[in-house]
Amino acid sequence: MNVTCQCGHTADLDQFTRTHTGELAPCHYQCPACHRAWRVVKTPIVITRWGTVISDRNKIEAVQAAL
Repeated sequence: MNVTCQCGHTADLDQFTRTHTGELAPCHYQCPACHRAWRVVKTPIVITRWGTVISDRNKIEAVQAAL
């Protein structure tokens, strides 16, 4: 599966999970070209005051780059 970074670099997902020093933590990714880093987190399930259930979703969060 290919991933495209905001900088435009496209590569296999495996290249986004490795750095020069080794593997990244699970759900953490880093672009091999621009070194922008992010992680995928699940948002919690929310029940509004009217009883509407908003299911959990995947959210992308920027993290400090790990060179």
